Amino acid sequence: MPSEYGQDQWVIGLTEGKRGFFLDTGAGHPIDGSNTEALERLGWDGICAEPVPESFHLLKLKRKCHCFNVVLSDTPGIVKFTLADVNTLSGIYDCFTPEAKARNKADSARQIELEAWTMQRLLDEGRAPKLIDYWSLDTEGSEWLLIKSFPWDKYTVFAISIEHNNEEPKRTLIRKFLQEKNYTLIQRSEAPYEDYYVLHTGHPSEYPPRVT
Repeated sequence: MPSEYGQDQWVIGLTEGKRGFFLDTGAGHPIDGSNTEALERLGWDGICAEPVPESFHLLKLKRKCHCFNVVLSDTPGIVKFTLADVNTLSGIYDCFTPEAKARNKADSARQIELEAWTMQRLLDEGRAPKLIDYWSLDTEGSEWLLIKSFPWDKYTVFAISIEHNNEEPKRTLIRKFLQEKNYTLIQRSEAPYEDYYVLHTGHPSEYPPRVT
């Protein structure tokens, strides 16, 4: 089953069919609705990070990329992670807005304690290259923490899709931050709860070459 809003086909079009490296944070199910499974089938390598134990187990069974059963945050340590009725709506409890707590049925009684990794540790453990072609960021509220703590001085990311759920000030903070880093915002009508960013490199021929 393809990604929910055609994120995989969007990336394939941007990269003109070249093989690359993806970063899937909040990967969810390994196939159904996955933003990166189609890329993997085309020969891409990558990293999937998924904190929900059930979803991670399926990832390890079905995917070939580097898979990690971790929750991501801006600092290492132990965090309270809430398991929702729908696995993909689980997240760090303190990052949920009141609306998200209601929408995701985030019951504080269903919290588990998990070790949090930083983005730097995830990239180190997954042996990420310096050029990451696509980052799928959907972590149910903690997206801003991960954007601002990403090691931008060490890695280049070409294309990013970010779930925002119209939550403020998170959406605006991310937009301002990335635009200051020379990213162009793309809003796709078929994906009203996500923003898309592409690193502005000028002419398409300037996109770093990949082995086909």
